[in-house]
Amino acid sequence: MTRRFRPWPAAVAPALVAAWCAAGAAENGDAADLEALLNQPVYAASRFAQDAADAPAAVTVLTAGDIRAFGWRTLAEVLNGARGVFLRYDRFYQYVGVRGLARPGDFSSRLLMLIDGMRVNDNIYDQAGAGREFPLDIGLIERVEFIPGPGSALYGSNAVLGVVNIVTRSGAAMLGQAVEAELGSAGSRRIGFSSGSEWGEGRVLVAGRSELRPGESLHFPEFGDASAPAAWSNGGDRETDRKLFARWTQGELTATGLLSQRRKLIPTGAFGTVFGSRDTSGTDRYAFADLQWQRDLDAQRQLVLRGSVGQYEFDGRFDYGPPDGRQHLDQTGRWIDLETRWLWSGWTGHRLVLGLELRQNLAQRQRSSFDGEDGGVAADIQGRSRRFGVFVNDEWTLAPSLRAVLGARVDRQLDGGHVATPRLALVWTAAPGLQLKALDGRAFREPNAYESQYEDLFVRANPQLRRESLRARELAVEWRALAQLRLAGSLYRYEVSDLIEQQFDELTERLVYNNAGTVHSGGAELEGDYVDSSGWRVRASWTRQRTREAGSEQQIGNSPATLLKLHTTLPVARHAARVGVEAQRVGTRRTLAGDTLAPHLLVGLTVQVDPPGSAWWLSGSIYNLFDRAYADPGGPELVQDQLAQDGRQWRLQLGLRF
Repeated sequence: MTRRFRPWPAAVAPALVAAWCAAGAAENGDAADLEALLNQPVYAASRFAQDAADAPAAVTVLTAGDIRAFGWRTLAEVLNGARGVFLRYDRFYQYVGVRGLARPGDFSSRLLMLIDGMRVNDNIYDQAGAGREFPLDIGLIERVEFIPGPGSALYGSNAVLGVVNIVTRSGAAMLGQAVEAELGSAGSRRIGFSSGSEWGEGRVLVAGRSELRPGESLHFPEFGDASAPAAWSNGGDRETDRKLFARWTQGELTATGLLSQRRKLIPTGAFGTVFGSRDTSGTDRYAFADLQWQRDLDAQRQLVLRGSVGQYEFDGRFDYGPPDGRQHLDQTGRWIDLETRWLWSGWTGHRLVLGLELRQNLAQRQRSSFDGEDGGVAADIQGRSRRFGVFVNDEWTLAPSLRAVLGARVDRQLDGGHVATPRLALVWTAAPGLQLKALDGRAFREPNAYESQYEDLFVRANPQLRRESLRARELAVEWRALAQLRLAGSLYRYEVSDLIEQQFDELTERLVYNNAGTVHSGGAELEGDYVDSSGWRVRASWTRQRTREAGSEQQIGNSPATLLKLHTTLPVARHAARVGVEAQRVGTRRTLAGDTLAPHLLVGLTVQVDPPGSAWWLSGSIYNLFDRAYADPGGPELVQDQLAQDGRQWRLQLGLRF
């Protein structure tokens, strides 16, 4: 696939040059803010707040400052800033891979997504997409906690490769009103607003945004050479996105609501649709309402009660031409989540968490029909289900420098079966600032409603699918070598049994999900994070991983052997300007056809200007700065074995506060 590029706009270069030329001393607050990044609290590792270094996991915390510094546009790009994470984009969704696992055709259903602790994975695909379909505007994020490894002992199904907890910005931090506007490559544009106010004894925050990305003209060589107009998709990459967020906080109560809709045209001819048709698209809609009550009963006891309702809708339109016409795929999921959690530290040397969770799936509807002359209803599936889990987690202080974390959870699955997932961790403070962690845990993922139940002319259901299971062992180290230097490393070994994978069934000539067997993954990660007293910061990581099927020595598809990441920010302006540079090298990957994709190095540059006390701020970003050509593996639903990705892009943002 090739692209028709537009020249850099005249507005971007002056903005970047102006910010760069305003060089001067850093504000005194910069160093304090950056140094604080090395002491971020986390919640998701143990379901209570603790220092990242003390958490029984190899935690990565990415902050609002990181999001601004590197111009990240989606949650997927934020997560890609963490070590061991990689992405795949098929021009419809962005998929997140962790530690070598993200098979083409998979959804991101092995990651559990939380917003302020609220589960947002839907009940059709069991995922919360990480691209622009993710229901929360990333401008509202205070920090992202990424906990790699099995999390089912605390969270149940889906927490296989990790848990992602998005902590939103507080109402106190966003008092007042603000608007922002954005222009970008290929005519993309966005507008957003936020309003934070005090309402009696409480605080209210309301924020929204709307975005349009018309997309570029794309050439797909599978449909002809570049001189053939029929091989170009013109306007078929269009995407629109709207989000609305509201939260009210007063004392022990917090109420939150989210609404989002994202519509994306699919330019690739996926699932055998007519290539070039603008009638092939997918629309994702999310709606959430959440109420949480948290009370500290005394210094040793805390009680949390939470209830939320959620809805996910997918509206798919797939153009197959005559005689079938357009396929209408309408999926609707509705659910209620209830949670109670009790934290007790009254037993000397112990910190105990007990919890109960229930999900009632009120609706899991999947309907497919065709409007052509040979059309009709291909599927009409009505589902309801329930699952619940009880868990206990005990942080036991064995000695002043040694802690054991013991946990277990028992879940009743959607099919009525039961599964238990244990957890064990030892955290040894070998010296001040030096923690050594030995981690052992299990996780599982149930087949979701789409994988096990959905069937039409192109996809076959498999009600015999079994849950997939993971066993993980890891040795991790966190070392605060200097006051401003953090070093971290991990050695890990994963074994995934009964891996659920989408395959092409030659007998029926349809796609089907099967338990594909066992996959082994092992690797090493190193990371360093340094903050200078003058305000500049550098974070670098290296990952080496090997992921293969049992009995094979060959790396599985879409699994990069190496990952190198460098993130650096520095103050360069008298008016609180900051430059962020992101460089990522992704090693070789195999496609479904067995071809090898060459390694690629991508560099991004962001300059932000935010004068102290000013009512305005400005940010400019250039992505894929050197216009490198690279590709991601295609999935089994595509003709393309590999998909060329975007070349150089730009974005310019202007914000006003009042």
